[in-house]
Amino acid sequence: EFPRRGAWREAVQCGPFLVAHGKSVAGLDDTRSARRTFVLTTSDGRVALGYCAPVTLARLAEILSALAPLKVAKALNLDGGSSSAFWCRTSEETISISSFKNVRDFVAVAPID
Repeated sequence: EFPRRGAWREAVQCGPFLVAHGKSVAGLDDTRSARRTFVLTTSDGRVALGYCAPVTLARLAEILSALAPLKVAKALNLDGGSSSAFWCRTSEETISISSFKNVRDFVAVAPID
């Protein structure tokens, strides 16, 4: 999926995968509900970050694989639990969901000027 050569500028360790090849990944935990943040790619090449709460990993995978008309190709769990937070600003609104704990790292997406 990513080129093995070239300069990497950023990386993040996370998991597990929730959706692969457009289908829910089997064997995910279906007992512990928590806040979840995730990143996904669609079959037409779009990328999105999202937040869902409270939900198990297995249920989130089911939700993401069933989104219509968005066809999720892959989805990766970023974090879960009390450190999960989400902030987004669009031209119409700002969405802010605070974490219950302080978090030292984050993923940001910004336009390139």
